Amino acid sequence: MSLLPFTDFDTVDPFQSLQTFDPFFNRRNIIPRSMRQTFRRMDRELGRLLSSVKEDDKSFQVMVDVSHFDPSEISVKTTDNNIIVHAKHEERNDQYGTVSREFRRRVSIPRGVNADSVTSTMSPDGILTIMAPKMMLEGSNERVIPITMTGSAGSANPPTPTPQRT
Repeated sequence: MSLLPFTDFDTVDPFQSLQTFDPFFNRRNIIPRSMRQTFRRMDRELGRLLSSVKEDDKSFQVMVDVSHFDPSEISVKTTDNNIIVHAKHEERNDQYGTVSREFRRRVSIPRGVNADSVTSTMSPDGILTIMAPKMMLEGSNERVIPITMTGSAGSANPPTPTPQRT
């Protein structure tokens, strides 16, 4: 007994009849509708773990997880109305083979934040915190922001600057 209706496979595409019986056949999105909201929520939470942006009346703060990079492999710049975080390391060996990584994050600087007042700190666990107080913007130009190591994530007391590669 056949589960498919009889078809002359010499004249008809054999997979065409599968489309009527299999709701997931040849679809790009095979996640069931009941699970889509769960996957979207997980994706948003993962994004929050990797980076977050906080803004209030007095300050603007961006936190980015760059724990897979050495401080010398990370650069933070302001260009016009953006903060750009770029981290890259070439191939290196790990326990499974070789790996190379590159990370780029661009965040718009909100109104009321002067690009010249942006500072960055990095905690020992690899959380890069970029902060700026709110004030009136003056001009638009590019500036390289030094990264300083701190005792914990989000800390505002920078103990030592780290040299930057340009």
